Amino acid sequence: MKTYRRDKSGVRLEPANPNYPVIRLRAGQELDYFGKVTACIHRFAVRI
Repeated sequence: MKTYRRDKSGVRLEPANPNYPVIRLRAGQELDYFGKVTACIHRFAVRI
C-alpha cells in the first residue's frame, strides 16, 4: 500500500512498508492505479 502525497516539491507515493522506496513522479509522467483502501481492520491478541 502506498500513500499519495502532493506538496511544493511535487507528487510522490510513500510506501506503508519502510523496506520499499518512495516513488517520485515527474512532470509528464503518467500514473495508473487500481484499488483504493477504504478501511483497515486489525485483530489484536487478547492477553490474559
